[in-house]
Amino acid sequence: MDKNITLFTHLFYRDPSKYLLERLRTLDDLPLKISLLPNGKHNDEIIKHAKDRFSNVEYIVLDENKGSDQWGLYNLYHKYIDDIETDWILYTHDKHISKLEWLDEVLDPIIECDVYKELDDINAGIICSDGKWKIQQRSEAEITEAVYKIPASERAAHIKQRHTLCWLRELQLILLQETGLQCMDNVNPLFTAGNIFFIRTKVLSQALRCVLDPNFFEPVYRNDGDLGHALERFYFYVSTSMEYNNKFITVKETES
Repeated sequence: MDKNITLFTHLFYRDPSKYLLERLRTLDDLPLKISLLPNGKHNDEIIKHAKDRFSNVEYIVLDENKGSDQWGLYNLYHKYIDDIETDWILYTHDKHISKLEWLDEVLDPIIECDVYKELDDINAGIICSDGKWKIQQRSEAEITEAVYKIPASERAAHIKQRHTLCWLRELQLILLQETGLQCMDNVNPLFTAGNIFFIRTKVLSQALRCVLDPNFFEPVYRNDGDLGHALERFYFYVSTSMEYNNKFITVKETES
């Protein structure tokens, strides 16, 4: 079996990290690259757990915490991309123990599918879960129209949605300027929230090259409205701009 996958994962919480590592271990003993937050009190325990279960583990401790797992992915990319020989990266990250249900919902389809068969699809750029976390990015017109229907208590969240879309448009412009790539049919892409997915190494590389400055990331956590949330959508746009398909799969489909 050709193990054409490298694992990238961003970890912080002790028990959820161990849970995620146990699930990833079912895929075979694949190369594993981990990003950890600075001064993470469980870092040593997490790394020991990983090394007990994987034979090829490398990790980085980030210099600063910018509040997003996308910051972890960005740093993993810059640290290891030149050494990656696999066509695919499986990116995952832990969640607070109260959100393990979400983690299972997005992880189950891609862990329980016939992974290597799915990755043999030469037209696929991203493989991720279908279901309630598959979201359609709203257009500027749709967001503007919605403002007339929302109460004052929801205005702040509405503004954050605008911020996310603004960053997405900026990344799309950078991609166009730097490469000439665009996909007007997918300018408001379907995406799976949270970015636990298989992604072609060349798609990830092309997407993150559009983050021209690490200061695009803010030094705070936001639940919407920053570069990290735009990147969640942007990977799916880059994939189709490179003329790949994004595959949304369910556990039921993988069992058929």
